[in-house]
Amino acid sequence: MNLIKSVTQSAIKTLEPGDTIRDTSLRGFGARRRKNTVTFFVKTRHRGKQRWITIGSHPAWSAERARQQASDILRNVDRHFEPTIDKDKSETTAITFKEAFDRFTAAHGPHIKPSTLREYTRITQRVIVPYFKNKPLKDFKRADCQALHQSLVMAPSAANHARGIISVVFNWAIVEELIPDALNPTKGVRKYKQISRAQFLSQDDLRRLAKALHEALLRNEASRIQVATILLLLFTGARRNEIFTLKRSYVDPHRMIAYLPDSKTGKKVLHLGPYAMSILDSIPEVEGNPYYMVGRKEGTCISEIKKPWDKIRKRAGLEGFRLHDFRHSFASFAADQGASARAVGALLGHASIETTKLYLHIFNQRAKTTSLQTGQAIDNILSGAMILQTSPPPSGNPATHSDPQGHTEQGSVSPNQAE
Repeated sequence: MNLIKSVTQSAIKTLEPGDTIRDTSLRGFGARRRKNTVTFFVKTRHRGKQRWITIGSHPAWSAERARQQASDILRNVDRHFEPTIDKDKSETTAITFKEAFDRFTAAHGPHIKPSTLREYTRITQRVIVPYFKNKPLKDFKRADCQALHQSLVMAPSAANHARGIISVVFNWAIVEELIPDALNPTKGVRKYKQISRAQFLSQDDLRRLAKALHEALLRNEASRIQVATILLLLFTGARRNEIFTLKRSYVDPHRMIAYLPDSKTGKKVLHLGPYAMSILDSIPEVEGNPYYMVGRKEGTCISEIKKPWDKIRKRAGLEGFRLHDFRHSFASFAADQGASARAVGALLGHASIETTKLYLHIFNQRAKTTSLQTGQAIDNILSGAMILQTSPPPSGNPATHSDPQGHTEQGSVSPNQAE
């Protein structure tokens, strides 16, 4: 949308992606918003040719400062001088990485996932800034970035993350002309090869886990909500926060799916299957709380189960096995049942958007079949322990997932008793 109004600080805050403001008092001066950035420009003619000159971007440039720069450019054009931008040398030569990072997050922070932004900030504050201190960006060399990278050789993941953050911030600073004529100093700094931490459960591991979960309930080392959370991670292959923050309104019990409005990869359909639905049905609803995995505070969900999980995995002989490894294990069990890579990708939310659009019907059907087969394989192994009732619904009545009489075997935990 093209708007004709005065270019001010308040005006540029109202711009939507694709909008352009053309100033009413200074002809040729304006501002435009692309996806994440507002850029000031001046449009004029010089030596018979139309020139569109980019001045700079907000917040590095304020509206008033950009207006003054545009006025100077137009004045030079009237005098038949080359239209150039008079950069503030003190700003472009003295800016440090911390200052550049603060400007970068101010401009792009609202468009970065909160968890990613927190990780960027953590590594910047703990690793990058203490290493470079007040060194100006213009003085960064490849050797400096290589030295930082090598200093973190014992933590290859942190080293690679730090390199990536420096690269992103430098690319942004170069585009914004905060360090004109600069090259990205991370170019040529090779990432460390990282050994995968992924672990996979064997059938023997599952049997020990089943026994450990049952004992944790008997010893009051874990609540039924916490055990249900672990079982859902096992039966769905979902990410931890997808289960922690699962709301009842997301779940369609008849189709046995959950519509997640936001995940690591955006919107996602989580296939639950009858075994996962049985676990969810065993969790009583708490009035005023929208979540399945209710937290201690009113209206909240759980945020961590580290302490009970540490005890459970130690008793099961699974030291080092992370909650996220249930996701890898689910994929492994799915593959063992003959699922294709595409079916597993669709089930876990790894399929690309374009591929999903082309094969949406096929992928959804494969994902449902894979979810059922995988749940059956896991349930066959766990069924001897009867931690939580996970029997599939009787055929022909998918909306019923538990024994209407509430019967349980001796030593088992009834879903109706779950907290």
